[in-house]
Amino acid sequence: MRKKLVILTMVTLITLVAATPALAGHGGPGGNGGGGGRPFFALVGTITATDEEEITVWVADGNRFVEPYIGGELTVQLTNSTGFFVWYPDGRRPIDFEDVEEGDTASIHGTVVDDVFTADWVIVGVPCAP
Repeated sequence: MRKKLVILTMVTLITLVAATPALAGHGGPGGNGGGGGRPFFALVGTITATDEEEITVWVADGNRFVEPYIGGELTVQLTNSTGFFVWYPDGRRPIDFEDVEEGDTASIHGTVVDDVFTADWVIVGVPCAP
């Protein structure tokens, strides 16, 4: 259990460091600002379904906008500007949407408006406690 907590903490720190430019535009996790005043969401979980317009994720953890979905599924909309990356211990590298698969663990960040979650970026392969 302690090992999972350490891994989850490391992933969270790496994700926050990688997200610093995005956070500046969105006012931080759960904050408003930048991005037209839209709330910013962040989650980690396992991808259960994908198509070109959306990703469905079983949510393991997330900020206050995602809390109602922890332990359940959430569908996140994709746009032409959604970035896709793969996680490595030394950082993230860009990938194509076609590289995202059901069963991948993921960290997803984006905005939520009227209960519609839209991904700014998706990082797959993150260590994530089940």
